[in-house]
Amino acid sequence: RVLGNSRLQLEMLPGSTTGLARPTRYAAYYYDSRHQPMKAKPMRFKLTDDRRAYMIAAVQAHFSDEFDDDFGELKAGLILDFFVKNLGPPLYNQAIRDAHGFIQEKLVDLEGDFYEPEERR
Repeated sequence: RVLGNSRLQLEMLPGSTTGLARPTRYAAYYYDSRHQPMKAKPMRFKLTDDRRAYMIAAVQAHFSDEFDDDFGELKAGLILDFFVKNLGPPLYNQAIRDAHGFIQEKLVDLEGDFYEPEERR
């Protein structure tokens, strides 16, 4: 039995009565601002080679320090790709929403801060 929304589908584990599930596939579309499904587009941002190398080394160091698990650049790169693909868009979108809210707040303040009363004639 397959459960889930359009982003992630879960397959019930055989014999599971507690609802344990595992991811089976990721859908190729996301939601727009009206919560309507839309086709996935390539991400607008890409890691530079230097940043990617730094992040791969950081992933390796983190897993080594926290989990005593040492692995090579390929595995660290695949882990990094997974997180960039799955966490990048929501974090990017949240940053855009936060920036939009900040600018809207400043625009409202702008009128109050710089409004000059006019003489009535």
